[in-house]
Amino acid sequence: MSKRTTIVVGAGSGGGIVASRLSEDAQEHVILVEAGPDLGGTTDLPSQLADADSPSLVDYDWGQTAQFAETNGTAFVNNYPRGRLVGGSSAVNAAIAVRGLPQDYDEWAELGNDEWSWESVLPFFTKFERDEDFGDSPYHGDSGPIPINRDTTSEWSASVRAVATEFVARGLPEFEDSNAPDASGVGPLPRNRIGKFRASTAVTYVEQARHRENLDIVSDALVTRVLVEDLRAVGVEVDQDGVRRTIPADRVVLCAGTINTPQILMLSGIGPKASIEEVGLEVVLDLPGVGQNLQDHPGVPLIYGVKDPAETRFGFRTHVRYSSDVPGAATDDINAYPSVLHRSSLNFPVPPDVASVLMLAPQLAKPRGAGWLSLASADPSARPDVHLKFLDDELDMTRMLKAIPLFLDVIASEGVAPHIGEPLLAPSPEVAADESALREWILQTVLTSYHPTGTCRMGPDGDDLAVVDQHLKVRGIDGLYVGDASVMPVIPSGFTNLPCYMVGERLADWLRRS
Repeated sequence: MSKRTTIVVGAGSGGGIVASRLSEDAQEHVILVEAGPDLGGTTDLPSQLADADSPSLVDYDWGQTAQFAETNGTAFVNNYPRGRLVGGSSAVNAAIAVRGLPQDYDEWAELGNDEWSWESVLPFFTKFERDEDFGDSPYHGDSGPIPINRDTTSEWSASVRAVATEFVARGLPEFEDSNAPDASGVGPLPRNRIGKFRASTAVTYVEQARHRENLDIVSDALVTRVLVEDLRAVGVEVDQDGVRRTIPADRVVLCAGTINTPQILMLSGIGPKASIEEVGLEVVLDLPGVGQNLQDHPGVPLIYGVKDPAETRFGFRTHVRYSSDVPGAATDDINAYPSVLHRSSLNFPVPPDVASVLMLAPQLAKPRGAGWLSLASADPSARPDVHLKFLDDELDMTRMLKAIPLFLDVIASEGVAPHIGEPLLAPSPEVAADESALREWILQTVLTSYHPTGTCRMGPDGDDLAVVDQHLKVRGIDGLYVGDASVMPVIPSGFTNLPCYMVGERLADWLRRS
């Protein structure tokens, strides 16, 4: 029996898992194509890739920018980091392992994707987990490739403990596991780590699979387009070492991420007709939803100096989750991850004499607004235009206007104030007291949580903006699938890395049985 060849584009959170799982079958030939470098296994990694407490934002990055907010004719543009290496963003992120809540996935099912209800996806979450704290609970796994653990409160910095204590004093309950289905309040943050080592898909799934003879890893190879014949994907075209070549396959799985997957589709002539023709490319299939429905978790950082110069308990260790109680908002719609961070982990400048900061940033767990992306050029190496439209929806802005004064009050409390220094990024009292001025300050300050989703969303027949069906096959193109955060119809309330792992496991299971 001849082997079936599957190309997986992108070796990140979804792609590393799809390639690893498919290559468990000796009858599959899997080619994993990654635009960035392949740095191998768990030894001799650069410290910025090994240390889960210090996200890497520059050296292994795509150099993408985005318009975060747009108002009164002004666009607030900032860097939009995404990992470019084997492991993708899972190799550079903060290793935060928060799934979200059951209602996130039940919402996907209610939108016509019944295979994605909480009951349906839970087995795929537990499949990849090795939860070192709660592995014996019915909603966790204890034998998967991804280790998950939590810091005890004694391992939190003094300023973070003070913030957590203040939230509890204001009525929030305490929890032990924020991945418990009903967790709300304040508690430790789950992380996917081996000690302090970031447990990315590169050092778990891909490392376990790379010895297999039926898995080829092609790194430093930029996919320029999917090859399509008679509305069937038959391979990809790549640029590698200055040479453009084609790689044939029986099927193609795009796992290049929420930004790059729709870019590749449009470069292949699959997407909104007008946008493709605008850059001079030929339309293969008019698929209007490609690049639309871009959601991320907007957060507004409040930054203060840390009084203890010897503080080294860096990284995200604590989770605050509560309901804004704004009419029309979901329950548990606000997240925060109070943290002491080293200056190297920040996506914004601080004075040169500041080594570490306390960051307390209210984050919209369930934003209602959405943006879009489009091709800037027919050149595959050019970055697409990204418009996040943060807080453009009035419900989103209303919730943030309510959250900022609460967080400022927590920071000024008797328990927290003695642990922190001068504000480095915060509205002045005059701005905070003036709603119009506070709105403008928020729009100038809002940042990404690095959680883009939705630009190739799944949906049922009749959904004109659905790019894939609920089995993640691209509509109208045989042999072409998507397995990353771009398929999520609505952003989950947790961090997106674990949901991407789940998507990879779910798709791999279907592909192996097809």
